[in-house]
Amino acid sequence: MIAGGGPDAFGYIWKDSNDPGGPAVNWVDTTAAWTHVTGLADDNSVGLFNIGFSFRYYWSNYTKFKIGSNGWISFDNVPNVAHCFPTLPTPGGAGDNLICPLMGDLNFLSSFPQFPNVGDVYYWSNNVDSLIVSYYNVPFWVSAVPDWEGSNTFQVLFSGVDLIFFFNDMETY
Repeated sequence: MIAGGGPDAFGYIWKDSNDPGGPAVNWVDTTAAWTHVTGLADDNSVGLFNIGFSFRYYWSNYTKFKIGSNGWISFDNVPNVAHCFPTLPTPGGAGDNLICPLMGDLNFLSSFPQFPNVGDVYYWSNNVDSLIVSYYNVPFWVSAVPDWEGSNTFQVLFSGVDLIFFFNDMETY
């Protein structure tokens, strides 16, 4: 069993919750008090939103973030990231500030009113040292009726120097 990895050139390491010393799974579900993100569709992004504090990621500090419909978060106002997804990091640094807990062809739309898409995104910041972005029940895009399938619920916690992905319910097609 692999017990994490790293450090990389900047000291970052990774650990799975099953690894010795790995992070505890601590899903936070308080969407009633969170900011509901609107405007996500198929292959688009929204934001920039205020983080509420300065978050250090590699060589820079960031105070804003952008949310992509395809399961990514960025600290820069990057253009949309969609299928065919880039290899990260990219030569020249374009797109290096992407956090990709589940970068896939996710979809928040439905072209068929009788099959409404239930995917949602919420975020919350304590405006001191923690930001949480949660994707709820987000399906994959498919070329069929309805134009989505599956359900994925996952969360990203930005806290201090930590960046933690939580996967609650993943259902692929």
